[in-house]
Amino acid sequence: DALRFGKASLEILDRAAPERFLAYGVVATAAIWLQRPAELFAAAEGLTAELGEGALTASQVIGAGNVAGSLYYGGFVARGDALLPRIEAKGAAAIADEANAAASVHHARAMRAAAVGDPEAELAEQLAAIVAFDLVGDRRNACRHRVNLGSSMQNFGLIAEAEEHLLRGLRDAERMGARSWVLVAKHNLGAAYARGGRYAEGIELEREAIAGFHEMGDRFFEAAARGYLATMLRPTGALEEARAEAERGAELFDDAPHARAPTLAVLALIEIDLGHADRALAVAEEAVALTKGRGICEGETYVGLAYAEALHAIGRVEEAKTAIRATRARLLERAERIKNPDWRRAFLERVRENAQTLARAEAWLGDS
Repeated sequence: DALRFGKASLEILDRAAPERFLAYGVVATAAIWLQRPAELFAAAEGLTAELGEGALTASQVIGAGNVAGSLYYGGFVARGDALLPRIEAKGAAAIADEANAAASVHHARAMRAAAVGDPEAELAEQLAAIVAFDLVGDRRNACRHRVNLGSSMQNFGLIAEAEEHLLRGLRDAERMGARSWVLVAKHNLGAAYARGGRYAEGIELEREAIAGFHEMGDRFFEAAARGYLATMLRPTGALEEARAEAERGAELFDDAPHARAPTLAVLALIEIDLGHADRALAVAEEAVALTKGRGICEGETYVGLAYAEALHAIGRVEEAKTAIRATRARLLERAERIKNPDWRRAFLERVRENAQTLARAEAWLGDS
C-alpha cells in the first residue's frame, strides 16, 4: 500500500510541491522492503532530477534523506554517495534549524556507515537521529530508530546495551500499536538474546516474529527472521530445522542480494555441519558473488568465514587459508575504525562469527 500510495502521490502532486520529496521517500522505503530495486532506482533518479539549484526545505531534506538511506540499506553505496552530499549541501540550513531534517540525514549517514563497515560511526549517527526525534516529540520515528540502534548494537557485541534499547523500543511500539515495529523489535531482541547465549528465549521470540511477518506479508523481514532463526538453531544441534529455515530465508530474499548473501553463508555453514562439503561450497560461492562490488548491511564476516570453511572442508586447504586471511584482514580493518577500546574488544570477541574468524585464522595460519 505504501508503494502504491507513494507513486499515486507523485502523479497528483505538482512538480514544484515540496511534498513530492516525501512521496519519493515513501516509494524508496517501500521499494527496499519489497525487494524492488528498479522502483528504488526510479525514485532516486526522479528525486535527483528535481533537486534543482535552490536550497532544500526541511520536508525535502526528510524525503531525500529517506531515499539516500534506502539506497545504502540496499547496499547501493555508489548511488547513495551520488545523492547524500547534495542533500547535505543544499539542505544545510534546514538540517541546522529543523530536528526532523537533521534526523533524516543522520539516518542516511548511519545506513552508509553500516554499508561500508564503519560500526562506530553507525552507532553515533543512529544515536544522533534518536536525540533529534525525541527533541521534536516524534515518538514513532524515535521508536523506529531505537530498534535499529539495538539491532546494530547486538551486531557490535554490545549485548546488554542492545537489549536495553530493544526492550524500550518494544514497549514504545506496543503502546503505540505499531505492530510492524513490535515484530521488528522482537526479531532483533531474539538475536540479541541468542548472541548472549540465551538460545531458547531468542528462538521463541524469533518464531513469534516470523509468524507475524508472514501474516502481514512482509517477505523482507520474514526472510531476515528465518535467517536469524537458522543461526540460533545451529549451535543447539537442530541442524535439519536450521537448514530448512536458512533455505526458506534465502528463497524469500530472491531480489535482495545484500541480504541474501549472509543468509546463504549461514546455510553453507550448516551444510558443512551436516557433512555436505560440495553443497556448502556452491552455496558459499554464490554468497561471495553476491557481495562483489557492493557494501552489505551486515553479515560480511559470515560470508568470508563460510567460504573459507567450505574450501577447507572440501580439501582445498591453501585456498581456504587465503580466504580466511582476507576475511581476517577485512575484519581487523573494520575493528581499527572503532576508537573505543571496550567496543572494539566486544566487536572482536563477543560477536560469534568475528571470534570464529580470528580463531580459524590463528589455527590455520599461525602468525602468518
